[in-house]
Amino acid sequence: ENYIVNKDMQILPIGFEGELCIGGAGLSKGYINNKTLNEERFIVLPEINRLVFKTGDLCKYNKNGEIEFYERKDSQLKIRGYRVSLNEIEDAIIKYPGIEDCVVIDFENGDKKRLCAYYVGLNNITTKEIKEYLIKVLPSYMIPCNYIRLDQIPMNNNGKIDKNKLPNPLDIYLNREIVLPRNN
Repeated sequence: ENYIVNKDMQILPIGFEGELCIGGAGLSKGYINNKTLNEERFIVLPEINRLVFKTGDLCKYNKNGEIEFYERKDSQLKIRGYRVSLNEIEDAIIKYPGIEDCVVIDFENGDKKRLCAYYVGLNNITTKEIKEYLIKVLPSYMIPCNYIRLDQIPMNNNGKIDKNKLPNPLDIYLNREIVLPRNN
């Protein structure tokens, strides 16, 4: 059973975009030992009084009754055809010795989507060291192309990351020092 719902958890008709929820006999009982995530993702739809799982996918039913996917509500996105979890990348970067905090965003460079990692950590950590570490723990399509060290990750009044206050990764990307070849 599939339902597309709005932010008020009302079932939407064909042609309206909302979050995909799934339910029915094969629905999981929830995440093991994760009460918070269970309460967030497994909900009872009031209109039908049934337990469903909120997938985090923004979709709509087309006129043929097929589900058309648009994007993720959360930190997952597609880059070069691969589903990428920004949280997974952040978790990997934070595990690197000397890094205290991290946020990863995606940005457009021409017609390509790229990743930028902002991190708080020791001054002597180099981009090369972080990349070499990430190559060992993440697939290549999940490795950011930009790394920007900050004194702190900017937060808004609600305690959430203020992405508008992060330095523009395109400025960093386009202003990189060009190293010319030294031989033929």
